[in-house]
Amino acid sequence: MFMERVEKINVLYRQGVNINNSEVNYPGFNPCQTIIKAGTIVKEGAPAISNDIIFDRDVAVELRDGAIIYVDIYRPANAKELLPAIIGWSPYGKRDGFITFDNFPFRAGVPQTHISGLDKYEGTDPDWWCSRGYAIVSPDARGAYRSEGKIHIWDKQEGRDGADLVEWIAAQSWSNGKVGMAGTSWLAISQWFVAAEQPPHLTAIAPWEGLDDAYRFCFFNGGISYTGFIDWLLANAPSPGGVEDVSAMMKKYPEFNEYWADKRAEVEKINIPVYAAVSWGGKLHHKGAMEGWHRLNVEDRWLRINNGSEWPDFYNNVSQEDLLRFFDCFLKGMENGWRNTPRVRLTSCDFANRDVANRAESEFPPRYMKDYELFLDGTSNRLVDELPVTSQISYNAESGQTILIATFDKATELTGYAKAHLFVEADGSDDADIFVKLEKLDEDGNVLGRILIPKDEPEYEKDWGDIVELAEGFGRAGFLYDGPWDRMRASRRHMTNDPREQLVYAHEKRLGKGEIVELILTFSATSIIFNPGESMRLVISGTNLTPFAFPGAKPLDLRNKGLHIIHTGKEYPSKLVLPLKNKPSVIIKNFEDKPTTGKEPVEEDTPRLQTSVNQENLGSIEGIWEFSIKTPVGKQSPEINFFYEDNILKGISTNPANGEQTPLEDIVLEENKLKWHQKVTKPVKGNSAFEMTVEGNAMVGKVKIGVFPKADVIAEKK
Repeated sequence: MFMERVEKINVLYRQGVNINNSEVNYPGFNPCQTIIKAGTIVKEGAPAISNDIIFDRDVAVELRDGAIIYVDIYRPANAKELLPAIIGWSPYGKRDGFITFDNFPFRAGVPQTHISGLDKYEGTDPDWWCSRGYAIVSPDARGAYRSEGKIHIWDKQEGRDGADLVEWIAAQSWSNGKVGMAGTSWLAISQWFVAAEQPPHLTAIAPWEGLDDAYRFCFFNGGISYTGFIDWLLANAPSPGGVEDVSAMMKKYPEFNEYWADKRAEVEKINIPVYAAVSWGGKLHHKGAMEGWHRLNVEDRWLRINNGSEWPDFYNNVSQEDLLRFFDCFLKGMENGWRNTPRVRLTSCDFANRDVANRAESEFPPRYMKDYELFLDGTSNRLVDELPVTSQISYNAESGQTILIATFDKATELTGYAKAHLFVEADGSDDADIFVKLEKLDEDGNVLGRILIPKDEPEYEKDWGDIVELAEGFGRAGFLYDGPWDRMRASRRHMTNDPREQLVYAHEKRLGKGEIVELILTFSATSIIFNPGESMRLVISGTNLTPFAFPGAKPLDLRNKGLHIIHTGKEYPSKLVLPLKNKPSVIIKNFEDKPTTGKEPVEEDTPRLQTSVNQENLGSIEGIWEFSIKTPVGKQSPEINFFYEDNILKGISTNPANGEQTPLEDIVLEENKLKWHQKVTKPVKGNSAFEMTVEGNAMVGKVKIGVFPKADVIAEKK
């Protein structure tokens, strides 16, 4: 780790992955110009290239401080006019880099048949856009691969670098002087920063699913430190110069300061047309993307909110044609009717294949939604219309939850930002980390949701059973939308997390013994239709209800101990404030399978009886083994202690990333073949099946983790 002084803050960096490592997919440095001929198949499973493309590879671009970055440029070979250009800014690789859709189960809902293989991860497909008269510019951001410098994570330096690239493009002989930006996630976050720099030739941007404030809506969302995603990213990013160590900076500077201010884009300065898109199912970016939209001052702004996830939405042809109309209007000057597009288009979720898509609105939330109150009743564990008598609800702070239900007598719609006002006491700790979620129940009390991998894709029909298993298990947070959520650390209770409100970064104020404080939690934006007889339930928990799952990722560092006590009633009016189209009455409905209140910790399944093996095989197995597992989204390195009791082989696996210890189940040892299963509960539940071959003090084999493809495993005995 080494340091660099920037604006009175010592920014920490860490060594990047070597670009010659095969896992980062670097194609090598080869500045040249070639023609990619129509009919070429770039990647197995991809469609053939539709038209001849001029490919300028590893073009050097000098930034204002003298640093050189390298870009790939794709242009239609038959262009007769000067071209507008679209940039996809990120450090992921110019094409097929260290993260691709192949890293995700079922390619995260983006079949290879949809994209040519020329695309960078989360960016526009050059084949699709070149055939429609655009140049696509794909840079390796500062510090990535061969680009000079160090990788910066979501800050104003990226804005300055991107602005320099915009002006360089505008000066090229093939350019019409108009430049746009597009892409999701990192490629959207960077757009807020670049556009805030106001480079003269940046003409329009399309930030789809990109947060605008890393501190408020990612790394310290609700005041709770979260390093799972950034730790995974830092461990895999290729850079000779080094990578900004945000995880270390989070530990060094947990309070908001100049360092974090540099990671809040100055969205109010943006003065060009913006087409933003957000999905209800996006967990990592949703709130920050909505805040970026709310902060915009420019008149020419459009928002579309869909019921899927960012990746299938970005790459489906309907969305691309819509984006094309936006860029054609502003980068080509075409009068194509885009300006008549509703300023807001949203999808209301019914969760029963009756969603209302692309509903036209003039603003979000719609002005006709009115706030109504439902009160928490600790006596009945229900949500009620009238303020109840004083009572309380408690649950185990480390493993429990409580659930309160309201059943509606007539149809209504919840659209906008719901709020929970909770009067909380921490019995056994001086702090409390509270997680909340709103869910829709059908008439029988079943929780409803939408799987975010598109079912209508022919590629997924045969695997739909496995996709359902993924969405309901390990991949729930990433592949299922079942309602809005929020989180809040009680000691940061004065830190607003409403994307519409002026930011407040309050210092910690721990809880005194017996102290009761009001927490105001703003749920992520949503739009859900409730029909007569259907119910809404509020889940309150001390554990993360929307974990963003990466194998081996550390769980949230929580401060929960003892009990959480939610005070309700006249003295402490804990309530939900719901933006509803109309207020239905709450009726009492008893479900046969009543939801748990979470007052008792959930018991884990009892491990099954282990298989007996011959004594002669145990000698080579017994002891501690160090494992290395290469999964599609990162490495895991558990330690497994094999031992035997009464001639029964047993094992305990320890995950060093989070300290979880898991007993091995169904162990079978036949000669040198060793098999077992194990359950994982952190960061989310899942099941693994190992098949290993023992060779002295080494093992090699495969592991199946949930519905992920089988991963390679090697192990050595300590």
